[in-house]
Amino acid sequence: MDDKNYVKVIIDSTLYTLMGVESENYIQSVAEYINQKIEELKTNKGNSNQVGLNKSSLIVTLNVADDYFKEKEKNKALEEKISKSDNKSQFNKEHIIKKDKEIEQLKEERQALEMKTTSLNSKLNETQNKLNNLQKKLETANAELSDIKIKFKNSQSELLETQSKLKDSQALFSDAKSDFENITNELSNTKLTLESVRGELDDTKSKLDITSNELDDTKSKLDIANNELSDTKLKLENLNSELHDTKSKLDATNNELSDTKLKLENSNFELHDTKSKLESANDELSDTKSKLENSNSELVDTKSKLENLNSELVDTKSKLDSANNELSNTKSKLENSNSELVDTKSKLENLNSELVDTKSKLDSANNELSDTKSKLENSNFELDDTKSKLDIANNELSDIKSKLENTQTELSKTKTELNDFIDNFDK
Repeated sequence: MDDKNYVKVIIDSTLYTLMGVESENYIQSVAEYINQKIEELKTNKGNSNQVGLNKSSLIVTLNVADDYFKEKEKNKALEEKISKSDNKSQFNKEHIIKKDKEIEQLKEERQALEMKTTSLNSKLNETQNKLNNLQKKLETANAELSDIKIKFKNSQSELLETQSKLKDSQALFSDAKSDFENITNELSNTKLTLESVRGELDDTKSKLDITSNELDDTKSKLDIANNELSDTKLKLENLNSELHDTKSKLDATNNELSDTKLKLENSNFELHDTKSKLESANDELSDTKSKLENSNSELVDTKSKLENLNSELVDTKSKLDSANNELSNTKSKLENSNSELVDTKSKLENLNSELVDTKSKLDSANNELSDTKSKLENSNFELDDTKSKLDIANNELSDIKSKLENTQTELSKTKTELNDFIDNFDK
């Protein structure tokens, strides 16, 4: 089977039949190219009749050869460019493989970071539970302290009332004592006059019986005088008026009044005992007050420790913020690399999204630490039983701080590796 094509073409107004394996369009384009060169030759010479056929053919051949070598040079330059492009493509392929490995390493580091973040979250949850327990104990301690304050105020009010009653009783007792002293003096004076009034005893027997009954009543009233000394004063004044009427019976009633005086002295002794008990109660209240003041000082120390914990948490928050800023800078650099590495754009975007997830997790950890800070700031008052637990919480927060610093170190390492990646890409 003959695969060759026979094509009729016109070259310089002469019909030729050309044979070749190329297509008819290609052969016609070659003939048009030769005609174009002949026309250029005629145009340059001005008159085709002045140039011989052989010379014209030579010139056309030279022009075609010139075009051929120029195209050959262009082809060679293009091949060199393609070769360089292939080398660069090979380099890019190797570079992409290397970056794929680095991306896989970053993914592994991100997974490790997520595991550490999960561990930190669990530690924070444990710390939160411990802080909640401390909060409950603090509320219980505050309630107990409020009850103690209420009892202390009630004791103070009762003490003031007792002191006022004691002062009233002492005043009444002083008045009664002075009245008894006056009565004793009057009785001494009336002893001298008893001899003169013996003749009047017969007339006053009936009065003595009445007076005896009145003295019995007075005796019962004097027994109650321990709690009602103010009434005793009035009764003693009535007794004084009655004694003026019963001078004849003063010798008999003197002994009874002496007994009454002894009872009043016993009442005075009991009042002194009550006063001493009140003073001891006052001393106990003073001791309670001093203990409360010591508790307040311990609470102030506990508050200072909480403030130190708060300052450490603020430092930790600032370090987390710096880590977030570094992650943001890393994200921007990765986005710039995406514009230069079109082929690795999707992979770097995936890495970027993973870093954003890591940032969100760190932000959530930051929020949890902020919540922990607010809860610690609300814990302003604690008693002796919470001090040891606060020390434990302080140690746990120090561990969390060291782990967060390690996390920041790892993030710095990630940033360094990304910077090296970008520098290698720029090179």
